Amino acid sequence: MESSYDSSRPALLAEQISGTDADIAYFADLVLQNAGIRDAIVHLTVTHPHINVYYHGYYILDKAIAQKPELFYGYWDLFADLLNHRNSYHRDIGMELIGNIAGEKTEKLLRKVLMGSWRVSMM
Repeated sequence: MESSYDSSRPALLAEQISGTDADIAYFADLVLQNAGIRDAIVHLTVTHPHINVYYHGYYILDKAIAQKPELFYGYWDLFADLLNHRNSYHRDIGMELIGNIAGEKTEKLLRKVLMGSWRVSMM
């Protein structure tokens, strides 16, 4: 899929994915085919302050991860960091994305995250 998106312009991407008519499937396909767009969508989902941006980013990533979870193993720590976010939406997004990429290859990583979360919640 050829993209007209300039990955050096995250503000433009944030605007494109934040609209109520954002084409989630289109952006999920771009994320699967273009590492720069994948990085940008992950970054916006993890850091952007506006709910439409990070929530639509989550929907895009969720759809892409369902097809090729292995492309997202490198983002594990970013997703895990969301578990300690002050915003409950971000915590939910982090848990969902981690759950979606977890598998045999990530069993040790998942155990580490869960044990860390339990320690924090028990304090």
